[in-house]
Amino acid sequence: MPAGRRLLGAHVKGYAAAYFENLADYRGAEAHARDLAARGHHQAARDLTDALADLREAARQHRSARGIPEPIPIPTEETSPHGPTVTTATAARHLGVTDRRVRYLIADGTLAATRDGTGPWRIPSTALADYTTRRTA
Repeated sequence: MPAGRRLLGAHVKGYAAAYFENLADYRGAEAHARDLAARGHHQAARDLTDALADLREAARQHRSARGIPEPIPIPTEETSPHGPTVTTATAARHLGVTDRRVRYLIADGTLAATRDGTGPWRIPSTALADYTTRRTA
């Protein structure tokens, strides 16, 4: 950074905080903060932990001010190259619909999912969160 310039922190408000909260990989970020602390980078670990807490709180305040219910945590079952994913059965339980309905949403392109050959569908948790947000908006 050039001499004489200050490092500024980011401030994320309202809708942007709620949007980024849906994209955030909290477990990954929290694990990274623990790893930083274990390697002696305590300030960086605190900065990351504080930023995650600020993001969660800004998103909570946005939802509260607009009467939007708190999101239901999405249980992830395994990690793929696309990040944490869930099965169609887990997605169905989360959405309160049938497994068949989830497969229909995948088939018509409403819900993103990947599949290895003829194996089970894997739905990225971020795609499920995006769909949930669109459905309740």
